[in-house]
Amino acid sequence: MFTVSFARMSQILSIVRSYISNSIVLRRRTSLFLEMDDVDDLDGIIEAHSRYLGQLEEDLFLNEESTMVDPIEARKRFNEQQKTLANKDFYDTKFFEQEEERIRLEELQQHLEEYYQPKVKTLNSKFVLLIRDILDILTAPPRKLHYVELALRLDFTGFYQHCEI
Repeated sequence: MFTVSFARMSQILSIVRSYISNSIVLRRRTSLFLEMDDVDDLDGIIEAHSRYLGQLEEDLFLNEESTMVDPIEARKRFNEQQKTLANKDFYDTKFFEQEEERIRLEELQQHLEEYYQPKVKTLNSKFVLLIRDILDILTAPPRKLHYVELALRLDFTGFYQHCEI
């Protein structure tokens, strides 16, 4: 239950992050080309490129710690671990003991889902409110025209369909 919710949140945040990153890179790239037009030696080109990379680093605030795990890969790992634990034969126990354990685990999972379902709804509601605030900031003047495409990209994720609180 949480995995699906977090995967959806990750997808939306990834689109916002990549769109902002791409717009910054495009803006900085044009300034690099303008700066390189005025340079006529190799040292100047290297310095211009170094400044370009420094500006990108400052604008994007990206580092190795900000790398996100692909939600699909995380889901696959979780499913593999779950299968390993569910299918493990502990000390050659009899089939019916394994079946009882599986039933107990299913009941536990059902109780956990019932317990956490309101929490997931609350989490989703808060996430939608925060994303709405971010989008309001990004689409307010003077950036309004620049980030219209972002809203279109979010529409492909079904973000606006899930905005009901």
